[in-house]
Amino acid sequence: MTCSVELFKEPLKIRERLSEDGTEMTEPQLSMLCGLIKEYRPQKIVEVGVAAGGTTAVILNCLSLMELDTCVYSVDLSERYYRDTSRKTGYLAEEYKKLANTKVNHKQYGGGVLAEHLEEIGRNIDFLILDTTHVLPGEVLDFLVALPYLKDGAIVVLHDIFLNHYNNNINSYATRILLSSVVGEKLTGRGNDNEYNYIELGAFRVTEDTKKYIQNVFSALLITWQYLPNCSQMTLYKQAMGKYYDSQLMELFDMAAKLNKKTLSQKRVMDKITLSSIQELLEKLRNKKKIFIYGCGVYGTKLYSMLETFHVQVEGYVISDNQIKPAMDQSVQYISEVDENKCMIVLGMSTGKQREVCGEMQHENWVRIDEHVIYFLRNNF
Repeated sequence: MTCSVELFKEPLKIRERLSEDGTEMTEPQLSMLCGLIKEYRPQKIVEVGVAAGGTTAVILNCLSLMELDTCVYSVDLSERYYRDTSRKTGYLAEEYKKLANTKVNHKQYGGGVLAEHLEEIGRNIDFLILDTTHVLPGEVLDFLVALPYLKDGAIVVLHDIFLNHYNNNINSYATRILLSSVVGEKLTGRGNDNEYNYIELGAFRVTEDTKKYIQNVFSALLITWQYLPNCSQMTLYKQAMGKYYDSQLMELFDMAAKLNKKTLSQKRVMDKITLSSIQELLEKLRNKKKIFIYGCGVYGTKLYSMLETFHVQVEGYVISDNQIKPAMDQSVQYISEVDENKCMIVLGMSTGKQREVCGEMQHENWVRIDEHVIYFLRNNF
């Protein structure tokens, strides 16, 4: 079941009194967040991911306007603001405290993962905000360690649930994975956050079924991670979860950790080899004029995008004389229509197809792409 959230904008005005608007959330997102606080009136809020502390300041102002004596705990892995390391994490929240005319029940933890601080924060958390890396395992791990400390009916808020569709953040889907895999009463907001009129802030209410079907969330950890927490952090996560989850669920966690450790290790090696192959290709094309890509299928178009990204000017595509010219934005010519002595032709096709084409005709100005460049194209464009 999905329920709508009424927006609450008044707390956002505090941003005008701060030294800068250092919120990571948009105005519609902050309005939805405050709307959730207004509706559910939490007594214990835990915010994971602080940055400048602009969102924290809005939360504290929201609680003040509602005259709620709520305890707020903010947790961030970094003690310094990641966009400006000359400033401390949460400096805007500290500014708010100096402006506030009332007592502010707020404590910030820096320099450690959530699992380090939950015992001190304690149980009966009824409002949890997860806004950290947005890539796996990120928010999924933090939710799993936090769940045993959440009160029945607690609200969990997730930031940037559509981030993987914007600005080349293709792997930033941790909050979307969590929202999609968890069982609970889902909450949505409507507003001008995007062209679809959906606010990019996800939320759900913890129910009995959330814990009953928590295996779904553990299974989500088997999706490829983008980073591996260090040994100390992994130990903390495992110890924290091991207190509350059964052996079957912990086996899933161990499996996910081992598989991703192996996968990320292989990826590091592959990335190094791939980078070398791309650099070699770019060096062959450096200062060359009239570059054409042979083939305008999947790999050809991806290769065009990649070369464009690296500021290599491509004249267009060439195809075999027996093919039909497709309708495309870029120029498409038959191989017989270009002077091969006056241009460079890069083969934008699979290695097997390259062998087939080169078996028929060969020229010193033809450039093959190896399997490592193809791997890069397949996974990045």
